[in-house]
Amino acid sequence: MTYNVLLSSLNVECRANSVQCGQIFHYLLSNNHRIVNDESKADFIIMNTCGFLNWYEQSCERVIQNFINLKKKVKLIVIGCLTKINRDLIAKYHDVIIINDLNDLDEYFFTREKFQQRNIYFNNEIFRYLNSSVKLERVKSKNVYVLLINFIDKILTRANISSFPFNKIIEREIRKGKFFVKIGEGCVGNCSYCIIKKAKNRIISRKIDDILIDIKNNIDEQKEKNIVLIADDCGSYGIDIGTNIIELLFQIGNHFPSLGIDIYYLYPKWIEKMGNKLLNVFKQVNINSINIPIQSGSLKVLKTMNRSYNLEKIFQFINMLKKISPETMVFTHYLVGFPGEGFKDFLKTLSTVPYFHNFYPFAYSSRKGTKSNEFPNEIPNIMKRIRVTIILIMLYMNFARIILRNIIRRRK
Repeated sequence: MTYNVLLSSLNVECRANSVQCGQIFHYLLSNNHRIVNDESKADFIIMNTCGFLNWYEQSCERVIQNFINLKKKVKLIVIGCLTKINRDLIAKYHDVIIINDLNDLDEYFFTREKFQQRNIYFNNEIFRYLNSSVKLERVKSKNVYVLLINFIDKILTRANISSFPFNKIIEREIRKGKFFVKIGEGCVGNCSYCIIKKAKNRIISRKIDDILIDIKNNIDEQKEKNIVLIADDCGSYGIDIGTNIIELLFQIGNHFPSLGIDIYYLYPKWIEKMGNKLLNVFKQVNINSINIPIQSGSLKVLKTMNRSYNLEKIFQFINMLKKISPETMVFTHYLVGFPGEGFKDFLKTLSTVPYFHNFYPFAYSSRKGTKSNEFPNEIPNIMKRIRVTIILIMLYMNFARIILRNIIRRRK
C-alpha cells in the first residue's frame, strides 16, 4: 500500500533534525508514498521531536496533543531526541507509535527500498516543505532579524561597499545556496548541561566515500554553492572509523573545488589539538563559514560547564584564520544565565563579541538528567532574559562596527 504522509519537525533550526527529516523524506518517496502538508489528507504523521530546551519539550507535547485530537484518525509516529530524553512524556499518549531506530520505519512504509544510511542530506526544497508543515508558532523576532540583515546587505551592496559578513548571514538564515549533508553524530565532550548526550551517547561517523556520493549524486551546483557539514561536533568526526575532520575537508575540497564548505559545529577543544593543521585547511580549501561555540567568556563558568579549553588560544586561532581566509565567516553560540554566572562572568562573555562576525545566544534551560540540574545558584529567569537582551544589543553594536570598518576600507 501507499500512504499520504505528513512529515513535521519541531525544530527546523536544528540542522541534525532537518537532515534526518530529509533522509525520511527521500525514503518515503522511494517507496512511492506521497508527502503532504495538510494533516486532514494524511494517513500517517511522522513527527521529529527535540529535547534541547524545556521550551521544545513543552512544544512537542502540545503538538502531539493537537495531532491526537484531529477529527480524522491518523497514525502518529514520533521520532527524534525526545524519544530517548523523556520517553515517558510521549508514552503516556497510548495511540502514539514511538520509534528509536529508524530502520523500524520499514514495518510501516517499505514497498521497494528499505531504510538505509544514505541520502542523508537536506536542501532548500525540503526546508520549505518542513516550514509549511510545522505545527508551531513562528518566532516573529527571528523574522525581524532576517529582514534587518537583508536590508543591511542590500544597502551595502548598492553602495558598492563590502557586505561581508551580512551576505553570508542572510544566506545562512534563509538556507540560500546551501546543501546540508550529515557526516556523523555524537560528541566526545561531556558538558554538564547537555541533555542531547542522553540521546546520542556515542560517536557514529559516516564513511568519507558515502558522504562524497551523497554530495555528488544530489547537489545542484547551479543553485547550491555551499556544502554544510552536519554533526553534533564536526571535530569528533572519524574517531570511530580511523579518520578525522581534516581528511574529510581535504577530500571534499578536492572533489568539489568550486563549492564552499560550512562547518557546524567545531568544539573549541579541537582547535587546541589541531590548530595548525586546521589553519592549513583554511589555506587550501574554500571554507565559507565555521561555528566555534565557546558558550562563555568566563573560565569559571566554562569549568562548571565541564568545557575545558584555553580561550586565549581559541582567539589566537580566530585571528590567524581571519588573516589566512578573510572571507570565512566565524560565528559562535553563547549560553547565558548558567548557574553561578555572576555579572563579572557575563561581562567577560561580552568582551569576546568582537572576535566573531555573528553569534546566537541561548538562555540556560535546566534539564532533568543533566549534572547542571543539581547545581546551586540558579539565575532567575528575568535576569536571563535581561542578559540575552544585552548580548543581542552587543550583536547589533558589533554589526555597526563591521559596517563602519567596511566603509573605511571602501574609502581607502
